[in-house]
Amino acid sequence: MPYWPLGAYILYYVQHVIGQRFADIAPCHTIRAASCPVLLVHGTNDETVPVSEAQEIFARRRDERVRLLLIPGSHDQYAEMERHFETVIDFLDGATRPLADRHGKELS
Repeated sequence: MPYWPLGAYILYYVQHVIGQRFADIAPCHTIRAASCPVLLVHGTNDETVPVSEAQEIFARRRDERVRLLLIPGSHDQYAEMERHFETVIDFLDGATRPLADRHGKELS
């Protein structure tokens, strides 16, 4: 779809409907506000969204609760995703554990 005029109109319309500019809600600008664990998963061969954008988001994180997992693959195809299931499961397990347990304290 050509950006002008149709693409520009669609972007303007969506921003109007959601009441936010895309630039203002972009992950690279909002990642520091995340107060929960975040796992960024990105394909190293993504030509639609360059891996450098995932790295930029990660670089702007507030703390170690944000993790970056780069895996071989494109924008929507990951031939080796199964090799990374354990990493994803470990992240989800840690993210869903009670807060006291995450910090190594005994639960009552």
